[in-house]
Amino acid sequence: MKLHFIIMLLTCISSAFAFDINGTNVIFRFENQSLDSATKNMIETDLLRRIAPTLQRASIGLSIIEGNENYELEGVLFCSPTPLSLAHTLDTTLTKESSNFLLRVDDEVVSQYISKIQLYSVNTNAIKQAWDFADYLNNSDIQNMSTNELRNLRMVKGYEPDDFSPEDLLDFRKDLQGWNFYHPSIAEFQMIKCGPNNGTYLWGILPCKKDEIIDCFPIIYINGKWMISFWMYEESLLGM
Repeated sequence: MKLHFIIMLLTCISSAFAFDINGTNVIFRFENQSLDSATKNMIETDLLRRIAPTLQRASIGLSIIEGNENYELEGVLFCSPTPLSLAHTLDTTLTKESSNFLLRVDDEVVSQYISKIQLYSVNTNAIKQAWDFADYLNNSDIQNMSTNELRNLRMVKGYEPDDFSPEDLLDFRKDLQGWNFYHPSIAEFQMIKCGPNNGTYLWGILPCKKDEIIDCFPIIYINGKWMISFWMYEESLLGM
């Protein structure tokens, strides 16, 4: 059975991206109002990319503290628990304004995104290929995928593609089955000295969801394509 990528529709309200929570618009409000629109748009688009796996379970919580209404965005994850994640994520406190809610993007989030945007500008084609890679996995029949295709999706430290046994490929097929894959956030890409020949490669995090389980696969860009690889963890386990 083919997997289907969930497309999140974006709405433009007063030049700001909004996302819908049970019929209510939540709009990003930047702490620095003088930030240029191109940078704002890249950050807003990527924040929406980051919450895509958990958006369906999101809700707006209300609490009364000392007689005042307090709102919070609940059920979403802006930061995956990986070594490549941004150290700082959003405060999920919401401010109500008319019929909309505002989610503040503080200067620390923007500051960390600036370096990620620079990385994206240098590696635009590769990062766009990572989004294509997610679409490819979603539109592939994993159960009936050929062994050659499977071999070329996975990189393992100390193994060549032809070294994978039928049992290895069966395990890898099972690892991929049933997941819905999402476009990686630009916040989750990083150049790391880790990979073949102790070289420096572009690494990313491929988010995925199965039922209510949120997970991810590390991916490496090598020889003009993306592959799933746990090389960095294998090095740690092997003490190398």
